Amino acid sequence: MATLYFSLLLASACLESSAFTSVLRPRRFQLKASLTALGAETYLQCGKCKAVYDVDSETLGRGKKVQCTVCDHSWWQTPDRLQYLREGWEMVDMADEKLQLVQENMAAGRDPNAAKYVKPGEVTVFIGNLPFEYGEEEIEGLFTPFGEVNGVTVVKLPDGRSKGYAFVEMAKKEAGEQAIEKMNGMDYQGRNLNVARGGKE
Repeated sequence: MATLYFSLLLASACLESSAFTSVLRPRRFQLKASLTALGAETYLQCGKCKAVYDVDSETLGRGKKVQCTVCDHSWWQTPDRLQYLREGWEMVDMADEKLQLVQENMAAGRDPNAAKYVKPGEVTVFIGNLPFEYGEEEIEGLFTPFGEVNGVTVVKLPDGRSKGYAFVEMAKKEAGEQAIEKMNGMDYQGRNLNVARGGKE
């Protein structure tokens, strides 16, 4: 299931069709809080950028030409080629930042679902036991007092939630070492941070 999930998660946006009377909302998959059986919810997927859209067979009729507004790829979609949402998953709106990442990747000629590029620094710092709601900006804010931060990679679950740890690329080795020395074991919002070298020596 994980392979399918990752192949579908990152890209989603509006779908256009001359026969559609409304614009379809951006969507993505996530695990349901309660793993009850789902109804026969159907979706289609762009073969180029892997954007996904929830749509039913009645909307398609006997078939319609549709166009993905993420990558402009168009194709003929028939109801019998729709896919069924797996049990235990649900569709929710896709975050704008995910859509922007896909579009940036395509403009740069990269795989549409490639992770955000982070320029390597002189040292990579691991930080764990973070508040789960912390994103890249909040974590970067913890490290900027020590020096320039090239980028932050938050490790996430398949549904997009943080696992509570991240890797920070510090531009200068000395800044990273100072951050490790000052923050490792520090009490932060009731949590003892775990900060250490996260890359190769």
